[in-house]
Amino acid sequence: MELLYKNKFLVSVIIGCLIAVVFFNYNKINSDALEYTDNEVNNDNKNKDNSLYLFLVVSTVMFGILYFTEDNVDEVYNEIDVGDPPF
Repeated sequence: MELLYKNKFLVSVIIGCLIAVVFFNYNKINSDALEYTDNEVNNDNKNKDNSLYLFLVVSTVMFGILYFTEDNVDEVYNEIDVGDPPF
């Protein structure tokens, strides 16, 4: 978990990139199944734009989640180190 939070920017970019690539390839396969039209170039540009927007949104949300939950994880690790008081 520490490795995840120390590299939160890199992790968020990698996950956003993976999701955007899967989205782009799924739409590419899905549009190839349809019959050939003259709008294929326009559809490809639209898919690229949508994939880029998805990358930005997913990366930003993932970074925000990791950034705002980092303090809670540090408190948990400190509590684990201290332990429970004896009764």
